[in-house]
Amino acid sequence: MSELAEPHDMSFAAVSRHVEVMANVGLLSRTKEGRKIRCRFNAGPLGEVHDWVAHYRNFWRQKLGALGEFLEGQE
Repeated sequence: MSELAEPHDMSFAAVSRHVEVMANVGLLSRTKEGRKIRCRFNAGPLGEVHDWVAHYRNFWRQKLGALGEFLEGQE
């Protein structure tokens, strides 16, 4: 994981914490090969986040559009 820290100006401990969190939520998997730990990114769970955000983006777009129309009618 020290290789992951080098280009990001982060300590090994900080990278280790980030990797642990990402592994816990299923965004990456780790495999140990000798003394090395290989990390593989899994973008699948981000699709769920995208869908959730899209739902609320559409919800608020409709609500704010209706509010805008109402306020324009008040002039």
